[in-house]
Amino acid sequence: MVDSKYKMTISRMTVDKLGVKLYDRVSAVIAELVANGYDADATTVTIKAPMNTYLATPMNGQVQDAGFTIVVQDDGVGMTPDSINPFYLKIGSERRNDPQRGDKSQKFNRRVMGRKGVGKLAPFGICNRIEVITSGGSAMSGTDHAGQLITGGYLTAHFIMQRNEILTDEDSEYQPEIGNLDGTVQPSHGTTILMSEFIRRKVPDLKTFNRQLAHRFGVRSNDWAIKLVDTSKDDSTPTDVGDFEISTMANTRISFNGPTTGSTDTSRMSEFKVVNEQGVEMANIRAGFSHNKRFYPITGWVAYAKESYRDELMAGIRIYCRGKIAAQTSVFNRKSGFSGEYSVRSYL
Repeated sequence: MVDSKYKMTISRMTVDKLGVKLYDRVSAVIAELVANGYDADATTVTIKAPMNTYLATPMNGQVQDAGFTIVVQDDGVGMTPDSINPFYLKIGSERRNDPQRGDKSQKFNRRVMGRKGVGKLAPFGICNRIEVITSGGSAMSGTDHAGQLITGGYLTAHFIMQRNEILTDEDSEYQPEIGNLDGTVQPSHGTTILMSEFIRRKVPDLKTFNRQLAHRFGVRSNDWAIKLVDTSKDDSTPTDVGDFEISTMANTRISFNGPTTGSTDTSRMSEFKVVNEQGVEMANIRAGFSHNKRFYPITGWVAYAKESYRDELMAGIRIYCRGKIAAQTSVFNRKSGFSGEYSVRSYL
């Protein structure tokens, strides 16, 4: 192997347990990569995959890769070659306690989703090959891979990781293969992850995939959108991942609207109102909590569901903060499928 400037220092067992064993569904893997894009201040993450398709099939007693590639591309801040080793290839570092990066993103000041730095291993749960192309840093001039001058571009890191080369009996440094775009300047910043050489996994159909991502990431905003492209179809028009739609029973919705979060002005607490679907003010209730002599209101709404939920994704109670899911709790510590669950959730 040619000596590489990129090096991953990690226990092989860590890759196996946190990448191969922890993430075994296509939707879960891609959700982790989308979360990385969110943390990198991406405004758009585009996912290109063959929907409703098996990525590998049994053949002559073995699993045969079908030759597909899944691409997850974002327009976030990206990375430079110098940041790959200390940040991307350093597995298990606590992002939120890192003095250089912190718990908020650079541009939009988002509270980051990533915590332990292991989500980047997620693709190894479904594939053997991960290709990373990322461009970032300050705008600069330089040449692209064809030798053409790029003005106002971004320095690029490009490398390929192979699961079967990482999962060996030795714990020595792993050196990814260098790609042909490495060290070049590309016209835009952002990160592209290409996954290939799959094990036997199935990509959800477009409607299901859309719903799963909407469930995980909540709602769209002016600076955040996810797009799905079905590469199994001739029509490659992107589908926007919509808001997480919830059908509610008529005349049961109650909204909570209050003063600024963290307000210490107790005189403004009278502005906090709880209103029903018709806009009629309800009883004098303050939804929220007090901490260090400050009242933090909860804004949002509650309502009865129009129909009982009949799948694991919708089971339990979901809490969203800042447009993304923050917690999910099962009903009575039970998963989907217990006797009487639909009746219980209908009246919850």
